[in-house]
Amino acid sequence: MKGPRVLVISHMYPHSMCPMAGIFIHNQLRHLVKVGCLVKVVCPVPYAPKILWWSRKWKSYGLIPQSVTMAGIPVYYPRYLRLPGRWFHGFSCYTLYHGINKLIGSIITEFRPHILYAYTATPDGYSGLMLKDKYDIPFVCSFRGSDINIYPNYNRLTFYLTRKVISGADQITTVSNALKVVAETMEKPKKEMQVVYNGCDSETFAYNEEGRLQIRKQLGISLKGKVVIFVGHLLEDKGIFELMSAFIKLSVKYSDLHLILVGDGPEYDTLNEMICSNHLNKNVHLVKSKPYAEIPKWLSAADIFVLPTYNEGLPNVVLEAMNCGLPVVATRVGGIPEAVVDGRTGILVDAKNIGQLQQAMEKMITDKEFRLAAGQNGLAYVRKVFDAEQNAEKLAKALWSLVG
Repeated sequence: MKGPRVLVISHMYPHSMCPMAGIFIHNQLRHLVKVGCLVKVVCPVPYAPKILWWSRKWKSYGLIPQSVTMAGIPVYYPRYLRLPGRWFHGFSCYTLYHGINKLIGSIITEFRPHILYAYTATPDGYSGLMLKDKYDIPFVCSFRGSDINIYPNYNRLTFYLTRKVISGADQITTVSNALKVVAETMEKPKKEMQVVYNGCDSETFAYNEEGRLQIRKQLGISLKGKVVIFVGHLLEDKGIFELMSAFIKLSVKYSDLHLILVGDGPEYDTLNEMICSNHLNKNVHLVKSKPYAEIPKWLSAADIFVLPTYNEGLPNVVLEAMNCGLPVVATRVGGIPEAVVDGRTGILVDAKNIGQLQQAMEKMITDKEFRLAAGQNGLAYVRKVFDAEQNAEKLAKALWSLVG
């Protein structure tokens, strides 16, 4: 089907500093193009004057090109003033707007988009709302998780701006039913919010036997060993310390049990200290973030995927693990229960509950029949409900319905 011309605003999008940033958004837009839409992306990045280039981080920001083309999608990287810290989050809605306003005007003149489409309520969504009023273009905002579950709690300004986006957007989409329910308690939308799941590319994410053997050999893990894997940012609110505590107790009972942690983050050094102090250097494998294309083989090397996170919209990594045939142990937060069917495709536990997490992991370790069945059930379920092209078609229809 032929879709509309869509101008996307998202501060989360892959760029030279972080090729993995917002990769799930890029993948969704790739499939949106496949179903007939024309897409251009504006990805604002923090302004980094050369005086700050003594810092590797700020120099990397400064060297991001002004524009690139990714998979046939033009992507622009205008600069905006972004002060660090949660107290400035609300103000970044205004600074982002002023940073992209001129570029947006020139793109609108040339591209003539049918729809403005922003990812996250703040800062992108509120900036998009101001642009909608200026250029009189239908505006759609996609809620992802933290923009509803966390950011509005930063301060009154962010909460107020989030409510303005909910009431002012012509259409709101959410990545899960759970997120829709939370957003609707904050403010009444113009139209009923539509749930459009993140799609998962089953061609990219699939079980890789060769990758399984390669990674296990690389890490010194026997083919008979049981492997638990976590993929994500190494943050406290991802439940990594609960995971480590549960694993430490299980490692006493199961000597050939391994844990692979794939990711970077502020808790990397603390985790490394825990591993050393508990003499688990041979059983816990703390590896840095890996290129997106390599994640399927790391998932394939494991037997169980675990995500004991505190807050989520609906994390793509869960869908990716299921697409690789892994059973999932995860917390019953956000939209996770919409993907992980407790007792069928995995096991759900309460957030911050180490006892439940340990029991669920041990069930997966010891009950081979359940583990394999959960993995296969999850694979069938994710390919039925979370197919990337199917959800792209649903999104295209939602966008097209707003064009007069």
